[in-house]
Amino acid sequence: MVLNALCHNDSLEKNPLSPRETEVLELLAQGFSKKEVADQLTLSYHAIALYVRNIFKKLEAPNIAAAIATAIRQGLI
Repeated sequence: MVLNALCHNDSLEKNPLSPRETEVLELLAQGFSKKEVADQLTLSYHAIALYVRNIFKKLEAPNIAAAIATAIRQGLI
C-alpha cells in the first residue's frame, strides 16, 4: 500500500497535466489554433481557453510557446 502511494505521487509529479490538458497541448503543439482544437474535440472555445490557462499555471509558462517547450523538455508530450 505504501509503495502504491509513493508510485502514484511520483507519477503526479512527473506529469502535472490532466489527460485532457495533455491532449489540448499536443494539438496546440501541432499548430492548431484554440478554435480548431475546440472544433476537433467538440468543446467550446471557452473550455479550451480554460484548459490553456490551467496548462500555463501548472507548467509555470507565460505563453503557449513556452508551455510547449516546457512540456517537450519534461517529456510530457
